[in-house]
Amino acid sequence: MRLQKIPGVLPGIFFFFYFGVLHTGCAEERLDLALGLFEEGNWSQAQVEGRRWLAATASLPEAELLVAMASLRMGDEGPAIQASLQRLASRENPLEVRTMASYELGRLLWKKNQPMDAAAFFKQAFQETRSIDLFQRSGCSLYQLCKVFPMIGKNDPALFQSFETCYPVWSSEIWREC
Repeated sequence: MRLQKIPGVLPGIFFFFYFGVLHTGCAEERLDLALGLFEEGNWSQAQVEGRRWLAATASLPEAELLVAMASLRMGDEGPAIQASLQRLASRENPLEVRTMASYELGRLLWKKNQPMDAAAFFKQAFQETRSIDLFQRSGCSLYQLCKVFPMIGKNDPALFQSFETCYPVWSSEIWREC
């Protein structure tokens, strides 16, 4: 049996494990269901459950991020998703929410052929996250973006020095995804 690779799934999975213990009661059940659906690749149902979770908790950044990531996986790359990710990447959100949002926003902007903006968000995720998986993925993405658009890293030699130390730990899976 051949498994189909879905880019960007693993960062979401590792990221959302952080939030599995943050909530109690009914909100936790919705979170568990939404995260389980996301991990299975059932984007539409994950989005629905994420919206329910968001409605039940009023304004929780983790729920908004889950909805945005599920929407991206379903191909919705519209201005509302981009605005949501930009809001989530701001300093007032928890660290791992903003770094994951930054990574996803970097991927979206690269796809929209906005390399300078994408680089800024990849760099934010790379430099701020505490997640080893997100650190590796955002670093590899930024490295590859700088290779395609060499003008991005010209004024930041320390960034390339960081890549030299990270380069050996990037697995072939990370290379393919990024």
